[in-house]
Amino acid sequence: MSDKHYEFEVKMACGGCSGAVERVLKKLDGISLFLLPPSSFLLPLLLSSWLAH
Repeated sequence: MSDKHYEFEVKMACGGCSGAVERVLKKLDGISLFLLPPSSFLLPLLLSSWLAH
């Protein structure tokens, strides 16, 4: 099975918000890539195929 790509709109008002999102995503199994661009509120996320069901 192939990986799934998702984008979530995440409301982040400061660097602490993006830091909190990053800490949570690093703890989750199955997420192979995430990007937190500081000037964007879209969170690109790539999930392993077993988690995307």
